[in-house]
Amino acid sequence: MIAVSLDSPKAWAQFTSSIDGTVTDPSGAVVPGASVTITNEDTGISQTVQTSTAGYYRFPSLSASPYTVKVAVTGFKTKVLEHVRLQAAQTKTVNVALELGAAGAEQVTVTAEAPLVETAEGRVSGLIEENQVKDIPLIGRNFFNLVVLTPGVTGLASGGGNAYAQATGDIYNNEFGVNMHANGARTESNSFLVDSESVTSSQRNGVANVNPNTENVQEVRVSVNNFSAEYGRNAGALVNIITKSGTNDWHGSVGTYYSNDSLQEKNVFQSSIPNFKRTEYAWGLGGPIRKDHTFFFLSGDVLRSNVAFSKAASVLTPQFIQFMQQARPNNVSTYVAKTFPSIVVPDRSFQTAGQLLGAGCSGSES
Repeated sequence: MIAVSLDSPKAWAQFTSSIDGTVTDPSGAVVPGASVTITNEDTGISQTVQTSTAGYYRFPSLSASPYTVKVAVTGFKTKVLEHVRLQAAQTKTVNVALELGAAGAEQVTVTAEAPLVETAEGRVSGLIEENQVKDIPLIGRNFFNLVVLTPGVTGLASGGGNAYAQATGDIYNNEFGVNMHANGARTESNSFLVDSESVTSSQRNGVANVNPNTENVQEVRVSVNNFSAEYGRNAGALVNIITKSGTNDWHGSVGTYYSNDSLQEKNVFQSSIPNFKRTEYAWGLGGPIRKDHTFFFLSGDVLRSNVAFSKAASVLTPQFIQFMQQARPNNVSTYVAKTFPSIVVPDRSFQTAGQLLGAGCSGSES
């Protein structure tokens, strides 16, 4: 699995975080016409707006990154707020109170603090950050295992939903059903986004069609209720996966993950441990193409797996077959068990659809 992302200012529309706020003077009155500039501390890209007549400003469509907010207006000291951390799919309100003084000549710099409560939105949600994705052991390198850490969410998260045929412990499937329940809702009630674009299957609810590899995941926002109406397809959890992007600094990672049968334990139905060998190679690399303008991030996963499966199954004993013949003599299962005692149908008994329908359905034209 290889993922490639390219970032430039023109591609910011894919991000849905935002910063807004009100600028006031020492008396608490609003300040219209103030120049507000935000700078992405990772990429160096800046945007500037003017406050409205109500002293209000807003920067929509931002990526999840740390920002510096700078406010300047004649008659007041320039105020700078550093390290304003913006998370995935978050609206952060940054109100700025100015002090009297000469603009430009005097500057007040403040390090932003994280608010205890999110007040800009009424949703109930949890954030899975990059360090959790990297540091917490994951079954099958599947970051969906972390969504059950969100309050109100339960389940195994390693496979389920409507895609049972594709449900396994890892994410190497074109359709992945996530076994999770938000506030008691069914798995089919969940929706999935990657960079705020829907990747929920159009045919089966509760199934993700795109699963970024773990090295490409920056953070995951899990909303369990009261989220915006624009995401109202389903009533369960809304999982928004934010992928990494390049910055002005080069950064990357590489790792190998290995497991085999000597690290496993047999269950009560197994006489021996089945053969099992799994090796996964993962890497990620990001950096600038043109500093302060265009960036890239590459990541990849290579999986080598050798797995033997064991299953517990029922076997028809002679005593049970005799019971079937007595209790259900005309049943199809009784006929098969009596005609083929070994429960193995010989090849000579097979007939194709063409043989059953006759030569008239051979497909030839006359």
